[in-house]
Amino acid sequence: MRVEITYDSLSRRSTRIIQPDYLYAFDGYWYCKCFCFLRECTVKLRVDRIQAMTIVDAPTVLPDPHISQYEEPEQLPLQIRLTRKGCKLAESHHQFGNQITLLADGSGFITDTVAPSEIDWVARFVLGLGSEATVEEPAVLIDWLHKELHALCHFYPC
Repeated sequence: MRVEITYDSLSRRSTRIIQPDYLYAFDGYWYCKCFCFLRECTVKLRVDRIQAMTIVDAPTVLPDPHISQYEEPEQLPLQIRLTRKGCKLAESHHQFGNQITLLADGSGFITDTVAPSEIDWVARFVLGLGSEATVEEPAVLIDWLHKELHALCHFYPC
């Protein structure tokens, strides 16, 4: 079914129509994976940021959500190198835990793709791993991390 929601994201408040697929919990928050008719792609929304909702109409049949037109058109290659400890820390992550390739010494790497709209989310994941993770690509994620770390230096002088 389609649901009209008022959503308060980190950057703005918006009204949009979504078709929920499923809910899941991660790191103390509930998320809704859904098709967003505003962005015309599948998104993950934090449930606690939904401020209002109204059922708009009966269920709508969408094509298979794995069809590329319902995902963000551009996907960037993602490569993150992990120390042994980084692998242990990341293994329980709902999205990346199953993407870890372990090496003989216990270290490993994550190989996946990321939508440009999720770069900030992935960057926060990497920052949470500290020096146990090194991003090898995409360059836009490395640039985001540089800017964020530079901004943090204003609060915590090096």
